[in-house]
Amino acid sequence: MPRDVTLAGQEVVDYAREIGTGKPYVLGTAGPDSYDCSGLILAVFEHFAIATYPSFPREAGAQARWLATHGQQISISAASATPGAVLAIDKGPSGGGAGGNHIGFCLSPGVSFDARSTHLGIGSWPLTDHQWTGGYLVPNVDYTPPHPQEEEVPYLIVGLTGYADLFACFPSGAVRPMVLAEYLWLKEKVPTVIDSTPEGKARLCRLAGIPEASLTPSP
Repeated sequence: MPRDVTLAGQEVVDYAREIGTGKPYVLGTAGPDSYDCSGLILAVFEHFAIATYPSFPREAGAQARWLATHGQQISISAASATPGAVLAIDKGPSGGGAGGNHIGFCLSPGVSFDARSTHLGIGSWPLTDHQWTGGYLVPNVDYTPPHPQEEEVPYLIVGLTGYADLFACFPSGAVRPMVLAEYLWLKEKVPTVIDSTPEGKARLCRLAGIPEASLTPSP
């Protein structure tokens, strides 16, 4: 795919679903007949000419660390609401013992698409099924959301003292995590406030449907 064509995050994960759905999980493979978790990521990146092996690593944890350098690391709550973002469990170069490293895509808010295991195969899963340790935006992928209709524009952006996460609050009462690109687009149009109370944090997480443990502490 020519890289002068704008690539949207949704396209990235849609292609992962296209090539992965119905295929078995086989450790050490990167398609086209089977994939492991990092093999699926590699196949998608190579298809869109985002990165290729060996400059892009093969192991899940190493892929996460590559994305932290070449892409953009974001909060887990933001990544979990951003189709096409990458989520990873990075326990270090050795895999960190039981469970090891893992990597996959955000398919839709609260849902991942990844090659899970020999037993479970490749598919979509609630993001709460895994204790993800990092979220990443892929380089040269556009995550700017489509311009919403007027009634869909949030009336308030809320941050939390001590955390990097931001939440969009809508007139309907809905709340959802925001990605940086969306915040940069809206920050001149919508007021931002900071909530420093535990009650506020709990309420925002409850309304957004994310666990408090997934919030990212500020550096």
